[in-house]
Amino acid sequence: VGEIEELLFLFKNLNLKSFSNSDSIMSTALVEVELENKKSFVFLMSKGGGMQLVIDSIAIQIITPHSPLGEALLGLKVGDTAVVESAKKILEYDVISIQ
Repeated sequence: VGEIEELLFLFKNLNLKSFSNSDSIMSTALVEVELENKKSFVFLMSKGGGMQLVIDSIAIQIITPHSPLGEALLGLKVGDTAVVESAKKILEYDVISIQ
């Protein structure tokens, strides 16, 4: 319960930054990525990794900078590729847009 209350407080008091496609990815960026011809959205937050939001029928996965994908995305720009090594293979996420 304490963790959920902390996340609710964080979301209510979140200072969202405005991003454009020429900016580097950092905390509070909404990033569209593509992996193996499948596009998805991730939202970079300091906490709450693993949670998923659905806004206007669009699923958004929350990730943290401490997750493999979050760490790989930090500092990238549109057109860059985030490389994540998993136990079985290397995953390459193309950065499509940053909002």
